[in-house]
Amino acid sequence: MDRLQQILDYFRPKSSKKCVLYNQRNTRVLLTYSVTITLILFSYILVYVYLFPSKPMAIWCAITGFFAMTPPFVYKYTGNYRNSANVLLSNAVFIICVAASYTGGFESPTLFWLACIPLFAGILNNQRSSYRWGALGIIIAISFGVFERYMGELPSVINGIEVVQMQFLVVVGLTTLTMLCTSVYRTAIDDAMSEINIQKVQKNNLLRVVCHDIANPLMVIQNSTRKALKSQDSKELDGYWKQVERASANMNQILNQVRSLQAIEDGKVELQTEPMTLEGSLSESKFIFEERLSQKGIEIIYSNDHGDPKHFYAEPVSFANHVLNNIISNCIKFSENNTAIHVIEKDLGDFIQITIKDQGIGIPKEILADIFSPVKQTSREGLLGEKGTGFGMPLAKDYVEKYGGTIEIESYTEEDESTESGSSFHIYLKKAG
Repeated sequence: MDRLQQILDYFRPKSSKKCVLYNQRNTRVLLTYSVTITLILFSYILVYVYLFPSKPMAIWCAITGFFAMTPPFVYKYTGNYRNSANVLLSNAVFIICVAASYTGGFESPTLFWLACIPLFAGILNNQRSSYRWGALGIIIAISFGVFERYMGELPSVINGIEVVQMQFLVVVGLTTLTMLCTSVYRTAIDDAMSEINIQKVQKNNLLRVVCHDIANPLMVIQNSTRKALKSQDSKELDGYWKQVERASANMNQILNQVRSLQAIEDGKVELQTEPMTLEGSLSESKFIFEERLSQKGIEIIYSNDHGDPKHFYAEPVSFANHVLNNIISNCIKFSENNTAIHVIEKDLGDFIQITIKDQGIGIPKEILADIFSPVKQTSREGLLGEKGTGFGMPLAKDYVEKYGGTIEIESYTEEDESTESGSSFHIYLKKAG
């Protein structure tokens, strides 16, 4: 597979200006047909040397065989795929005409090869190209018939049983090429469907970010607005509007992150990580979930084993909104009233371990096994009937891995032998500095 990729990369068009979008399918198809046609032509050299002795035909097969290998190089140095494909098709039509002129003209079995040309053209280029080359094949066949009608039969290097042998070779060749065409066509379709599915997953990921993570600051805005409408105290009003402003800024950060995520998924840019501490993100989480924490009497308690905050590599906006908030939201959803969520930071040398531990009901084993899957159903209602989407954990894992880290979950329910139920989310991120 690596060697195939090296070959495909070698024939990649040199000029990005002449070939705006490089598609490996183009190179693969050109190489497949070029190599196949070359092998067929070189095998015909043996036929015309040993089976049907004809030195001129052997020479023509050798010449066109070498020319059959030029299309991938034409594509590499010009970046024009259509012209490269037309070079290949022209070469094939030329040798068919030459072979037919040496083996009986209109009655030559070689003319049946013309039936493959529109098929090649359709796969190599498009439907319109198939029509054009098909029409050309019909014109060539008619021309041989008209020539024989008015100018007499063309000489043939094959006679009698040799005609039957040639017909057999043509049938074998046509069958082989038909199988090849079908294989290449199906591979192209499968590749296209795979690309469509990848794009679909990428779009779904963007939708998940928008639908899932904007809900948190939006809830803050709704709650603060509702309280502001009921309040008559100017100081309280000022505080509520500041909360709205802060939550709005958070939504704006998420939307900007979604725009950059689209570019990342398209391969245009890479996610840029930077040294950061847990303090700022944790403060933002406490603000976002202030209402829910207060409603259930839950406290977030931070601790570390090293005194001063340690820096780790991540992207601040996505870490706060897509990783930390998703985990803390889950912890709140499945924690009993008047409990605590512990956020513990440990220095492991090359990595910083961040553990978010709740005292909730835990995650059943059947859900835990698929909790990071973007396609499996893992959502369930919280203790107060909170709805879930199942998007949070796959999204968190995706971003942690983009940072070059890992995430693990330990969870125990009342049915387990553990002394207490609850979940622990362990995040390992590269230490900075």
